[in-house]
Parts: sequence; C-alpha cells; structure tokens
Amino acid sequence: MDEITLSKMKLLMISGDRSILRGKKGAFWYTLEEFHKEWDRIDIICPRVIQEMHPMEGTSRFGNVFFHPLSPRDPFPKELDTGEGDGAPG
Repeated sequence: MDEITLSKMKLLMISGDRSILRGKKGAFWYTLEEFHKEWDRIDIICPRVIQEMHPMEGTSRFGNVFFHPLSPRDPFPKELDTGEGDGAPG
C-alpha cells in the first residue's frame, strides 16, 4: 500500500489572550503546548501588550508557534498578507 503524504498543516488563530505575551503559563499556553504537536505552524493574531512587560513580537514558542501582536492602528500583520486581494467575499 502506498504511503499517503499529507500537505503541511497550518493554523491561524485569533485570540484576545495576552497572558503568554506577558510570560505567563495559563490555559492558552497549555492548549498551544498540545496543538503545536499536531500542526506544522501556528500563527496567532493577538492584542499587543505593553512592550516593557515582555516583548515577544514575531517570536516563536514551541518552535512552530508564532505571535503577531496588533495595536489598534494595525489592520493586519504584514507577514501574513498573501497579496491575494482584500479577503472580502464576492
């Protein structure tokens, strides 16, 4: 029987949780600790925290989990923009 090759699995999450960016291990941390084993890459769009507290923008956790904190002025993380239009249906 032929071996099935699966394409890379990526997950994009939107979260309001700031605890990981502050260096805390809460419920979201433990969820990602398990999720990172099942996905090749996880990108998380989240609110920005005060930089002096714990700067983690664009950093990786677990090797394949990346945070993209936004300020109210940022419309969308540039590194996630595919250039395929504005994303609006129709």
